[in-house]
Formats: sequence, structure tokens, C-alpha cells
Amino acid sequence: MNGKNAWAPVFDADRRAVSFGTDLSVLENVGAQLNAYGLHEGDTLTFPEDITIGTQAPRREGQRPTYLVSCFINGVKTWLNPMFFLRNKRENGTNTPIYPKWAALGDAKAVVAQLIAQGGLKAGKLFKVQMADFNADGSAKMVPQLNDKGEVVVNADGSIVNVRATRSADYPTIPDPVIG
Repeated sequence: MNGKNAWAPVFDADRRAVSFGTDLSVLENVGAQLNAYGLHEGDTLTFPEDITIGTQAPRREGQRPTYLVSCFINGVKTWLNPMFFLRNKRENGTNTPIYPKWAALGDAKAVVAQLIAQGGLKAGKLFKVQMADFNADGSAKMVPQLNDKGEVVVNADGSIVNVRATRSADYPTIPDPVIG
């Protein structure tokens, strides 16, 4: 690969195979912006005439798979996880839907059918959502519980009391479903 007329070496090529000789068509739709297969501020979501549904294995055993629906975001081919519309935020220890009117449709099939029926949608401004946090393997992230003084709470046996960790995430406003 690094012969007399070759370009510079490719980083990590000794561990990850590199091939050359393809044309520009391999770059079509590379770089589609993804947010766990969701939407960002200002994104326009539409669907092809014939959608494809994909299933991705869960990150760890015991979890459900991820379902992906073929779509266009800002005109670029990509995938949408319909759970984006059904996710819950963690607020004061309760799980409430981020998008309650979409969640009221019932399930991912109803959400996708509604999105297709109304011709997609356009995402609006961002807002902050307090979300449950997870480790890279998909397990719940736990952190020590703190009291009003910021001190770690301990059990009678001296062990630390852990609680579910949360994180702040940005989600775009989206219009309610157009039913009718």
C-alpha cells in the first residue's frame, strides 16, 4: 500500500483492513446526522414509498432489539428508531413521555403509520430533558445518593446507597400527530 506512487499510510491499517479503488458512489448518503436514529433541531423527516424495517440485536442479553425504519432526514437516506417518539423522561422519579401525544398512539407501529400518513414532520427548537443514564453495555448507571448537605447517604451497615443516574439531553420540539 505504501509503494513508490502511493498516498500516505492510513492510520491503524495494520489492525483494520483498508481497501481502495471504489468510486464516488460509495459515499452516497455517508455522513447522515444521527441522534440514536432520532431527530435534531430543524430536521425534516420523510419516508420512501416502500419502507424497510430493520432489527438490530440488543446491546446486552435480556434487552429488546432496536427496530429501525428507512427514512429520509433532510433528504438523506438513513434510519429512524420509532422509540424516539415513545421515550420517557425521568422527572421526579417518574417516567413520563417526552412526546405525550405521540406516546398516546400506543406503540411503534402506530407511530410509524401516523408519520407516514401525515407525510413526515419538521423538528423545531431544542429543549432539555432529564433522562435515565446508562453504561456503555446498556445497564443502568448508578451513583451514590446525596443528602441535602451534599453528603453521601449510607445504610446502617455503612454501605453506600446508590440511586439511578440521570443526564440532561437535548430533544427537538415536534408537532403533535395530525390525526384526521
